[in-house]
Amino acid sequence: LRTKSEAKILSDVKRTGVRAPVLYDVDFEDKSIVMEKINGSLVKDIMSSIDDEKRKELAIAIGENIKAFHDGDIIHGDLTGSNMILIDDDLDDISNNLAIFDFGLGKYSDLLEDKAADLLVLKKSFQSIDYDIAIQTFDWILEAYDSNNQSKMANKIAEIESRGRYTH
Repeated sequence: LRTKSEAKILSDVKRTGVRAPVLYDVDFEDKSIVMEKINGSLVKDIMSSIDDEKRKELAIAIGENIKAFHDGDIIHGDLTGSNMILIDDDLDDISNNLAIFDFGLGKYSDLLEDKAADLLVLKKSFQSIDYDIAIQTFDWILEAYDSNNQSKMANKIAEIESRGRYTH
């Protein structure tokens, strides 16, 4: 069931315009998925080493991509810098060269709570890399995610954090 779900979500993610690996084959018997290998660097590995201008570009691309699949009511389920690749390490065209993958824990939901929890997982994963850089980077991600209604999402994330499970 998880294999089928991941394959469907991956196909649907691509329909939202988000760059994700091309699906080549799904074997339900072996519970395996064959997909495109994307060359580049994991976001978690480059986030601390790029300058603020490039990190902001990267954050904007991340926010816009997450917003696109969230608008399709797709929840990643494990949004981390380990599940995003800057294709071919192309810092000159970040917005067109960010790929998001590993939707194995993904699901469909239109709930603000689920979308905020998805973003909170990303925030916490970035904080584990470099706390100071993560704060500014996540603010840029939220700005790009929803410039019109940023406070609504930010408030929901803060509400979830205040429950204690996600405290720093």
